[in-house]
Amino acid sequence: MRITVLGSGHGVPEAHKKCTSILFEIGGNRYFVDAGCDINMEIADRRIPFESIKALFITHPHSDHMDGLFPFIGLLGWFYTKVDPEVYMPNEQCVDLLKFYFETFEMKLRPETKVCIIGDGVIYDDGVLKVTAIPTKHCPNSHAFLLEAEGKRILCSGDPRHPSIDFPDVCDIDVALLEAALFDVREYTNIVKEKNIKAVYINHYGNYIGQINVERFLQLKKDISPIPAELTTDGFEINL
Repeated sequence: MRITVLGSGHGVPEAHKKCTSILFEIGGNRYFVDAGCDINMEIADRRIPFESIKALFITHPHSDHMDGLFPFIGLLGWFYTKVDPEVYMPNEQCVDLLKFYFETFEMKLRPETKVCIIGDGVIYDDGVLKVTAIPTKHCPNSHAFLLEAEGKRILCSGDPRHPSIDFPDVCDIDVALLEAALFDVREYTNIVKEKNIKAVYINHYGNYIGQINVERFLQLKKDISPIPAELTTDGFEINL
């Protein structure tokens, strides 16, 4: 399994940091969590066959997590007409917005394109990847995702309001991709230890409100040692 952070940034633009998107490659299958950046260009630049893309999961209805989704679905409507990944969206309003997008650009959403609204619990299982959605308090209809494949458990935290109130109630995590745009990254320290998280990657962060800086991250890294911790960057890869 290979995990690639396509965009490590957040909602406020910073140089060399695209908005959030994470690519999971499991065998010959590809899956996305969030599409804040232009995933069409990421797919093209990485020579990813469109037919290998099986599903996309959006953590919550904010633009820095889903701006790249509609152009992707648009290509399915007129060019990649034999490709039908499943698309998991946060709420009915997002589905309505998708329909408006297609109407505005005089396109049609193909009936084969499966668009689902995310609920709580197991939302996807194709025999390769199992995805469980866990509600968070960042905004209405926001979720973290637990991904299970090849005997590994990966947590994508989404945007939590604060680790002390809505960190997902899961343990024994092989890889945790933890977002930290809204609070001091050191707030994860005790949780990482208590939840038996084996490796930590801080994603979706920025200096625009001063919550991520070298000193704070290095303190987290020191306090959770020997558990490895890294700050992600665009193109950052994790191999399991």
